Amino acid sequence: MKKIASLLLICILIILQISIINVKTLAIESKAQNKLSLIVEEVSQLQLPKAKRICNEKWSSANSKIAAVNKNGQVTAVSIGKTDVTCSYKIGNKDYKYNWSVTVNNVPEPFKYKLVAHALGGLENKYTYSNALEGLEQSTKNGYKFIETDIILTADDRLVCSHGWSKFSYTQTGVPYNAENPIMTYDQFMNTKIQGKYTTVDASTIVEYMKEHKDVYFNLDLRILDRETAIETTEKIVQAFNSDKELLDRVLIQAGSKEMYEGINSVYHFKYYEYFVESDKIKDIPSIIKWCKSKHIAVVSIFEGDITNKMIKEVKQNGMCVLTHTVDDVNAAQKLLKSGVDLICTNFITYADLK
Repeated sequence: MKKIASLLLICILIILQISIINVKTLAIESKAQNKLSLIVEEVSQLQLPKAKRICNEKWSSANSKIAAVNKNGQVTAVSIGKTDVTCSYKIGNKDYKYNWSVTVNNVPEPFKYKLVAHALGGLENKYTYSNALEGLEQSTKNGYKFIETDIILTADDRLVCSHGWSKFSYTQTGVPYNAENPIMTYDQFMNTKIQGKYTTVDASTIVEYMKEHKDVYFNLDLRILDRETAIETTEKIVQAFNSDKELLDRVLIQAGSKEMYEGINSVYHFKYYEYFVESDKIKDIPSIIKWCKSKHIAVVSIFEGDITNKMIKEVKQNGMCVLTHTVDDVNAAQKLLKSGVDLICTNFITYADLK
């Protein structure tokens, strides 16, 4: 009997020791600072570590203006910034806390791609501003997941992919310039050959491409528009996309002024906005960054010749992404990426060049 009693005592002590170890492990785990990164308006469900008999869960946010949490641990990103979300709970009679460090910004996962194909992609290592179908096909083969194109209205108010109707744009694309009547009709444009051989593209081509390539994002450059033209162009874009939210959510739309942004946003609230800072506005970059943050702008774009490390730091500290353009020197691109630039808009650099 004594032997049996001794064995039972040993078993009880072992069980108690295991329980103590488990509680200690959980206590250590409860002190861990888990990290969660969200974009504005994103929702995430938090989970406590698995343990039996958890009760009296109480969720709280240190700053609900940045990230709010409900009684079930569902976190909603409200505005750019950092805060802590905590869950207090009990296991038996013992109190525990589990913490998450939550960072909210407006730099979503798609902007990890580093390279953006400029004007659908350069051709023959010499042609730029083409916005040609062959450039799009080449960019696809080169693995681009972010592609930029210029969107503009024709004389008969149709959307086409063109850098514009200026003499510069005609010269860049190898098309004769008509000073008396520079703005083409839709049919004229679609029957034109870029550099005498490449195929022109309209908005419907972009829409169909996005339907087929569901992992590709487009950067739509509308140039610098006044409010009324921005409204008209945006209405045509939404119409071309048939108000398809899934497709429109894969568009990064560029605004070059506050009034242009307001015009675009009055028609349709895009998920991702880019604000283009012109060279003569660089001196206003601190106030521009502040305004962009207040509007949840995703990307601030700056010319390569204007950008500085200080600007990069300020944009990123305010939870936004930095894009610079147009860069075709591999060494310069690598240096910019190392300095914190998120996206390089390029005619010719490929991912293979960056390795």
